[in-house]
This record gives sequence, C-alpha cells and structure tokens, in this order.
Amino acid sequence: MSDLASLERALAGADAVIHLAAAKSDEPDSHETNVDGARNLVAACNRNGVRLIVFVSTASVKLPQLGRYGATKAAAENILLASNIPIIILRPSIVYGRGESGVFGSLVKFSRWPLIPVMGNGECLFRPIHVDDVSAIVENALGNERARGKTYDVGGPETISLNALIEKICREVVGKQRLRIIHIPSSIGVAIARMLSRLMQKPPITVSNILGSTQDIQWDPDPLHKDFDVSLRSLNEGFGEFRHAAMRGEASALYRYLYSRSGRLYRSSEDIEERYVRALEAHGITGPMHPLLRAVPFFLGPLDAATRLFYPNSPLQSRLAIASALVECDSESAEWLLPKDRAPARVLARSVLLSLSASTKIVIGLLLALIPGFIRTHAT
Repeated sequence: MSDLASLERALAGADAVIHLAAAKSDEPDSHETNVDGARNLVAACNRNGVRLIVFVSTASVKLPQLGRYGATKAAAENILLASNIPIIILRPSIVYGRGESGVFGSLVKFSRWPLIPVMGNGECLFRPIHVDDVSAIVENALGNERARGKTYDVGGPETISLNALIEKICREVVGKQRLRIIHIPSSIGVAIARMLSRLMQKPPITVSNILGSTQDIQWDPDPLHKDFDVSLRSLNEGFGEFRHAAMRGEASALYRYLYSRSGRLYRSSEDIEERYVRALEAHGITGPMHPLLRAVPFFLGPLDAATRLFYPNSPLQSRLAIASALVECDSESAEWLLPKDRAPARVLARSVLLSLSASTKIVIGLLLALIPGFIRTHAT
C-alpha cells in the first residue's frame, strides 16, 4: 500500500478493486499503510481506469472514542469518498470463520486459557458475521449498482454480548464446559496494551482492541438488507460448522490412535470421518472432544486406560467405541483384523509388545489420575 508503483502494476487491466489491505494491530506504520495507502490506491486506480473500489473498512470507525485502527480506517474512508471513483464501503462487525486470525481468532485463543481475560464488563454488543457471508456481500457489491456511493454496516442477524460470545466459543469451538472469565478494568487493559506494543511488533491485544470491545456501536442493518440480495446465516448455523469441523478433527485423531495398534498409518478418509460425525449425532453426543486430545493425541492412550478404570461410561469411551466399530466396518481394516497364519514366535513377540504398550498407557493414566480433576475433565 505504500508503494505506488507496485499498485499501478497490480491494477493494470483491472475494472474493480476489493480493498482489504490494512495494518490492524496499531503498528507504527498504520498511518502509512491505511491512510497514505488509500491515497496511493486512488492514484493507481485513476491511472489504470478502475471503475469501482469496494472498501472493506471496519465497524470501529463508528466508536465514540477511536483507536489508531479506527481513526486511520475512518481517514481512509474519507479519502476514498472524496475521489472521483465510485466507492462502496462495507463496515463489518466481528468476522468469524474456520481460521484463527483477526479478533475472532484472538477470542478463540484466549478462550483456551484457564482464566479468560475480558476488558471491561463484557456487556458490549456485537453482530458477528461469518466470513463466507462477508465474501458473498463483497461479491454482490461488484455488480450492485444500487450500492455505489453508499456505506453499509455489515453484521450478522443477531446481537450478542462479548461475555455470551466467549461462552459460545468455549462450548462450541474450544470444547470447554466450564469457563472462568476475569474482567479487567479497561484503563488497566490500555496500560498493558501500550506496554506490549513497545515490546512486540504485533501484540496479542492493542489499545484499539480494548476500545472496540468496551464501547457500543449504533447499528443500522436495514440498508444492507434493502440493497443486497444475500442470506446471512445465524450464529447457531455458523457455529454448527465449527462443531462439524471439530468432530471431523477428533475422528481423525481417534482413528490414528486405533490404527496405531495395528502398526499401520491411518489414511484420512472423508467418508469414514463423516460416518463418525453422523454416529455421534445419532447417539446424542453434540459437543467436541476436549481440545487437548485433538491437539496432543499422545494423551489418548493413557486417558483411554484411565477412563476404562475410573469412568467406563464416559463420553470419551463412547467416542472410542463408536470409532472402533467404524474402523472394524471399514473394508481396509480387514487386512489387519482378519486372522492370518503367523509363526508362533512372531505372535509371541507381537503380544509382548502390545502388552508393554498397554502397561505403559495404564501407568501414565494412573499418574494423570493423581492430578485433581484431570481425568474427569478430559473424559468428556
């Protein structure tokens, strides 16, 4: 954005520009990127005959007190609107999706912590919108004559407080059934953010983040619904995709664990993973497996052993039973499940190895049982 020549080369032959580039973490070059970059973009568009700019701005420009991010994006809006090029400005609320970038990604990361820090009282309202819906709106804008020259608030169909959103993330994305939120006064948060900005190029939290999460914004969703032919998914629909992806991920982890007993490597199969998801739904198991087991499958063996001893009816044992049944029903497993002629020495050696492996898992499982609440927490 700070290199006019590069923009001119990039826009050669372009009819329209979707402008998403921005410095978002209160970086030192925020003004150069967001504000001066907007001027460069206008100049490059004029020299290449570009006939439309769709600018993905931010709802932060509507905050009563602007941070560096909101202020520079507001200045960029003014520069684009003052140009002679048709402009459409989109101001999204929190955008969520499959990745863990942006504000939503930070909320997911913080939600994995034992204590979840929230600046202020957490009662500010947002309208989270799925990234695919934002993409559909951007695509619609390219050919939408009614939208030219207008600015739109872009949010999902529901409002939700920050506290409620974090709770939903914990339960449906991270898989935590118990959460502990600690509310930090915004003044202290601002001081921490300023200190981190001096120590880190891209700190995990910025002054702009705190201002954005502690001030309400007046939303006007009507213009978007009037001028854009798009259907926005509800939070439950959007988060349902998270649950589905999480269950596919845990299916892969469980299958790798079960296949390891055969000495074979599990080869990912969309069909067998989808069958696992459908089986969970049929048995009324709706929440994802504990994230630790998806991130560190090593714990599956010891927890399998420990839960068989202490929590034989736990959800983890139900998941393992379902995965085992599906592995046994898979045609590829016949290669190692059906009896074969083996030399007695080979059978004995294999039995000894399996016994040692099982004993190791039991020992580690018993050691984990010494950690208060560890087995019970991860048995879900």
